[in-house]
Amino acid sequence: MKQYKGIVNLPKEYKQVWEMTKKSYMISKKHNENRSFTTNIENTPITIIIDQKPDLNAGKGQWDGPYAGQWDNEKYEITIFPATMMRGDWGNDEGYKLECEMQELKLTLHHELRHAMQTLLNRNIHKTKGYDQYGYSKKSKVWKLKHSLRDIEFHPKLGDEITRYIELAALRKKIANRIPIISAFINHSDFFKDLKDSFPVKWKEAVKKFIINIPKEYEYENYTATKIL
Repeated sequence: MKQYKGIVNLPKEYKQVWEMTKKSYMISKKHNENRSFTTNIENTPITIIIDQKPDLNAGKGQWDGPYAGQWDNEKYEITIFPATMMRGDWGNDEGYKLECEMQELKLTLHHELRHAMQTLLNRNIHKTKGYDQYGYSKKSKVWKLKHSLRDIEFHPKLGDEITRYIELAALRKKIANRIPIISAFINHSDFFKDLKDSFPVKWKEAVKKFIINIPKEYEYENYTATKIL
């Protein structure tokens, strides 16, 4: 798995974990039952759960949910919720629907594994003044920050956006021999828009890290961060 520069990356065991997750997911889907397995990441047992019937009211008042997945840094568990993972209207083509489903599953696993790595490597990088890493206001003692703006989400969300762009660029290049304009992608990303509106300094850092992680074959007119900033 490609390692991105300057952000929390996926574990070296990723490919094995992905294959095990796919297998567990398909069995869970077929029988409409919860499935789980335990694997080692960074020499630490991590349990991955496919939860077909989640309590969508759990954590109400704390989270923005419903989520596609969740990392529990006390139990060392990743839970994936298929009911909320599948948010798109993918039509009636069963082959295409399965392909989209696997893509959502992969992106959800990517995101939660980055959270796991934050815990395992003790890397919760940012320190937003007045808030803890989960967006809890130290002054008013209530949840204040939108989920995507919380410090603990910075690198996992940034990794999601880099992966999304690279996969979109690869598809566009294959189909039409064209690639997306990086600035347009950034300007239409909810993650980048939220950062720019609320924390411009963090937005600038995100833009810089995003651009240095785009492979040369998917660059558009040799983009650099200065062209956007």
